[in-house]
Amino acid sequence: MFLRFYHWNYGDGGNDLQMLSMFEHSYAPCTALEEAKYDANNQLGPYYEYSVARNMLETLAKRYYSPIINKKDNQQTLVNRAYPQF
Repeated sequence: MFLRFYHWNYGDGGNDLQMLSMFEHSYAPCTALEEAKYDANNQLGPYYEYSVARNMLETLAKRYYSPIINKKDNQQTLVNRAYPQF
């Protein structure tokens, strides 16, 4: 049994169907098999536009980083929320 809390999974073929249907955050590119797109909860762009890798990076950035405005020079920087700086 898998914990459903923070799992994101990606699949595009027949061997991924059960996995895609098990999780809330499941993704298939638009170039996947029709069955995979049906079982996935979310559909991404085509694989050749790196949509899976882009979605992974965006998800990690939203989850673990937050923008902080540096008041000294008004620059926006990312701060890691998972491993805060002390």
